[in-house]
Parts: sequence; C-alpha cells; structure tokens
Amino acid sequence: MKPIIDYLKILSEKPDTFYHLPESLLPFEQIETLKKIPRLVVGEICGIESIAAIGHALDRKSVDAFLPTIVYTGTEYGCWKTVLSKLNTFKKTVEKLLRIYCLDPILLGAPAFWWALNGRFMHELNSRYKFYSPCLGCRLYCYAVRVPLCKKLECAEIVHGRINANTDRVTINTSEEVMYYSRTLLSNFGINLSYTRTVEENKDHAASKSDSASSEEDNFCACCVFKDNYQLLRGYLVETPDNKKYFEQFALPATAKIVSRVLAGKKTDYLQEAMDTLLPGEKLKTKKEFIR
Repeated sequence: MKPIIDYLKILSEKPDTFYHLPESLLPFEQIETLKKIPRLVVGEICGIESIAAIGHALDRKSVDAFLPTIVYTGTEYGCWKTVLSKLNTFKKTVEKLLRIYCLDPILLGAPAFWWALNGRFMHELNSRYKFYSPCLGCRLYCYAVRVPLCKKLECAEIVHGRINANTDRVTINTSEEVMYYSRTLLSNFGINLSYTRTVEENKDHAASKSDSASSEEDNFCACCVFKDNYQLLRGYLVETPDNKKYFEQFALPATAKIVSRVLAGKKTDYLQEAMDTLLPGEKLKTKKEFIR
C-alpha cells in the first residue's frame, strides 16, 4: 500500500477525481492489467465498520480481485489515518485468508457535485417534499462517483456490506428505499450493486479478523458533520418517510444526467444540472463566483 501521507494529501485537497481521474492515482498500464481480470469487483469503504462488513461480503462471493475505494464528500472529519491503517491490515487478511488479490485503495470524489445534489437546495427540497436529509442523496452520490472508474476497468459490480445491530433504529442512507434507487442508478450504467447485511452477533466471522476497532473509535473515524441529522431528540426515527417523489423527480434524474455527461467526456456544471432538474425549461443560470 502507498504511504498513508499520500492518501492524506488527497483527502486534505479533495480534488474532483470524478470528472478526471489522474494517472497518478491509476496508471494506464494498471488499468489495462485490471481489465483482464475476469472477476474484479470494486468495494465501497466508508469507515472502519464497513471494512469488517466488506470482509463478510467477500467471503460469500467468488472474486479474483478486489479494489477498495473511498469516496469523499467534503463533509467528513476524524482520523483518516486510522481508517487507512485498518484498511492496510484488511488487505493482508483478505489475501491470506480468502485468497483474493486486494489492490491499494483509490480515493475518489467531487465535493462540488455533492453540494449541488445534497447541499445547495436543502430548503427547496424540504419545501417540496416535506422531509429532507442530505443523507438520502449522499448514497446516490457515492455510487455515482464510482461509475466512471468501473467503466474504465470494465468492472460490472460494486460490493458493499453493513453490520446491523439488533435495533429498530432507522439508518436512512442504507434504508431499503435508498438502496433500491442506488441499484436503479447503477443498473442504468450496467453495474450491479451487491449489498450484504450481517447481524451484529456474527462479528467473529473469519473475514473480519482485520482487527475491527471499538465502537468509540468507529464513531470518530471518517465521521460526517451531518451524522444523525434526521434522528429525533427523544428517541430514534423508527420509520423511514416515503421519499419516492424526491428520488424520482430530482435525485435520480439529476444524478443520472451528471454521470452520463461525465462518461461522455463533457465538462459538467453540477449545479446547473441540478437546477435544470428542479425547474426544467426555465434555463436558470448559475452565478459565477470569482476569488479575488
């Protein structure tokens, strides 16, 4: 694995690697090599808990090679060094116990895309749909950013896992509704989403021997400033609101249009695409902001 300082530099600068993936992150020669691997899967890493959960998912699949990916949004905080160290240990464990070739992680992101989809129109979306949380579209964003990479590698599967506690507490960004629309988005681009849920009692699974951290450490590493924003002050949300209109009228079409433009090699104004989806035909223009 590359020196952790190299990854921390990317996480501090958060460049747009969605529209343009630099060769320094994935050289052309490596792309050509990976394209020849028949059962290559891209994995979603979003914190320490997800590393153990991915282990469960990989142990249930026939995989030749695994490419872990981390998507940044611009809203994270915490000790990324710890997450990357755990991921390095996980890489060695997967190769030893599961006999799966595990590549170095790739960091991807486009914070301006995240803002256009999930941040800029919070009040507008809440007014229209009577309930809104940036966590709803964040999951779509995270999968959308991985689509160009999958296409480059001719990889048709993204693997994600989650370890669930025995509780009625709702986690919006992994609700059945959110995962349904995430699968719909990816399937439109020929990519399958393999999502594995594991109950908490099974944490002693062989593939999770990657030295998973304590819950206190999990809560601090790679955390989001919007964490639990939809939870109630007295007790947890136990039922997910119906967000069908939000997804079908805004989030899904806006995200699909942006991904399609990026795959076509067209420079994309993320904010303009979101505005055009909200108010089709009105041709509103985004204001140009200049740093003086």
